[in-house]
Amino acid sequence: MASVKHIFTTLLIAAPTLAFAEEVAAPATNSMFAYLLEGGVVVLGTLIILLVLSVICWTLIGIKASQFNRALSATRKLERKYESADTLAQMVGELSNHAASPLAQMIKGSFKEIEAQPPGTGDHSVLLSNVQRILKRKARIGLARLEENLGFLATVASASPFIGLFGTVWGIMDAFAHIRADQPILTTVAPHIAHALIATGVGLATAIPAVMAYNFFVGKLKGLALQLDAFADDLMLRLNRSAPTHATRQTPPNIPQSAHRPMHEVG
Repeated sequence: MASVKHIFTTLLIAAPTLAFAEEVAAPATNSMFAYLLEGGVVVLGTLIILLVLSVICWTLIGIKASQFNRALSATRKLERKYESADTLAQMVGELSNHAASPLAQMIKGSFKEIEAQPPGTGDHSVLLSNVQRILKRKARIGLARLEENLGFLATVASASPFIGLFGTVWGIMDAFAHIRADQPILTTVAPHIAHALIATGVGLATAIPAVMAYNFFVGKLKGLALQLDAFADDLMLRLNRSAPTHATRQTPPNIPQSAHRPMHEVG
């Protein structure tokens, strides 16, 4: 058992060196595809899958980076306008220029609700409840739109190393199958193990950018959610301050109207 472990360790250490020497000595006409094909169809298929996943991930990273950049920039601009504006009506005309931000839809939805029931008319508590519900719904919709396809990055980040490991294990099994009694073990097995180890390297190269991008976007998403919550709290505070300061006096039930008339008029 110890000798098998010793042989396996020696192969892993010597494989990259021998493979590099073989590649240097190979004719210039040998292409990279031909070199990878020597590792077997399974290893080559694994590399192709990882390459496709890597291309998709980098494309998605570029798209999401642009999307988040526009959303965060528009949110900052709307926050500055909101702080300097006296009413939401002053901001409605500029919302179309900042549609990338979920904050634009929150302002638009709450403004429509306030216009339908201006403060001081009707039940103010109903207005507050409706506006709060609209703010939460618009915020969830906007954040969900930004969160789209982030799950794919997480899936690639977790699955790619195992896909590469599968190709490596298969390549090592194939390498031991090529052992011949009339040839040295290192000369026969090392090139196949080198090809197999490429799959693990490519798997890690695919997973690392995916997991870094996923964590980056999730952090930006949480920060944006806090900004939206802060805006919603501030808007609700302003609406609370605009509530009527006095309630209309009404006659208590089961008390005759004459009880509320001056004493000299009774009788």
